[in-house]
Amino acid sequence: MLGQCFSRLIIMKLLKSVLKRCCVTAEYPEIQTIQNRTFSDFSGLIIAMAIFFANTIEGANEPQKQEKTLSFSQDTVLIQKILALIDLKKVASRCKAGKDIEKQMMEINNQSKTGHLELEDKIKSMEQDKTSDFDNRKIEEMQLILYDMVRTKRYQINEAYKKAISELESVIKGVVKSISIRDGIGMVIESDAVVYASDNCRDITEDVIREVDARCQSIKVEMKE
Repeated sequence: MLGQCFSRLIIMKLLKSVLKRCCVTAEYPEIQTIQNRTFSDFSGLIIAMAIFFANTIEGANEPQKQEKTLSFSQDTVLIQKILALIDLKKVASRCKAGKDIEKQMMEINNQSKTGHLELEDKIKSMEQDKTSDFDNRKIEEMQLILYDMVRTKRYQINEAYKKAISELESVIKGVVKSISIRDGIGMVIESDAVVYASDNCRDITEDVIREVDARCQSIKVEMKE
């Protein structure tokens, strides 16, 4: 594009110069004829020179274009090499330690519900058999006890779950770091935070799951009374 503009500029300037000379010598037909013939004889040479300059400029720009394209391609490959994706939710739910935590949590929740149901049944029975205000006060006291029991138990369960998950996260982070150092990965990004990633961008989720299973297969969910 730049070469074409440059060649057109050269041609226009040469034409302008020749025409100007023709107009200046218009009073002398002999000179005008010589000037016209001179321009006609050298017009092909002028155009050829303009084209030569244009091609020279285009040729000079071509290596720069190739260099930029090559540089962009190299940068893309480098970025794809140093970046990797991971689905942490999938790792936590599919690894053996994560499955073990979920299994323990289901058992703990079921046991907790069983204890609550027993107290609830007792309160219902008291409501059916109540005969005085004293019985009403007793029922209210039992309901408060049940409320405190449920709240305390729920807090204990949540704390035990957080601790177990924290241990699992530490194992996962250690595995991610080891794989990154081993494979020369500079940054690992959570896949949920990525809008788009090409197929060439590596996903280390399955690699991390296998390594976590090799390091840790179970984590104890410890309830504090």
